[in-house]
Amino acid sequence: MPISNTISAPRQLPFHAESFGWEHFERFCAAYFIACASLPNFNIEGGGPSRLRILDAVRYGTSGAKQRGIDILARMENRSTWVLQCKHMLRFTKGDAQKAIAKAEAEFGARQPARYLLWVTGKVATDALDLVHEHHSNWTLWDGERISNEFLLHTPRRQAFQIITSIFGVA
Repeated sequence: MPISNTISAPRQLPFHAESFGWEHFERFCAAYFIACASLPNFNIEGGGPSRLRILDAVRYGTSGAKQRGIDILARMENRSTWVLQCKHMLRFTKGDAQKAIAKAEAEFGARQPARYLLWVTGKVATDALDLVHEHHSNWTLWDGERISNEFLLHTPRRQAFQIITSIFGVA
């Protein structure tokens, strides 16, 4: 007999709760990376692992410091450098994507990281996704739902619980 009063789990972490600001989102991302989680290997060309472990990660700079478009700087198991930009926004447009990409790429100059990750807590416009997919192959753009799914599916439970309670608090 089916259970009639089931409640489905939320599809995304509460990135836009009243007391959750951009600082909390950066702390969440840093904790996720430091937890030695893994991320999809976006650079597979006929071989290699489907996921790469994060060997080391650090929050880059402080609020107000010149961060060069970097919020989190990570070293992956294949020894490549990945950079994460954290955007705590309800909506992310093509113009927002163009601005973030142009700033980061200009700041890095010749020493570009292997991968840029652009994580947005809210909804990402389809034209922003198209821009990244069609014109910026070393960039990956995720919305809050994708970030939540990756975190919940690929972070060990104990670590995920600790991160959720320390960043979001206890419900």
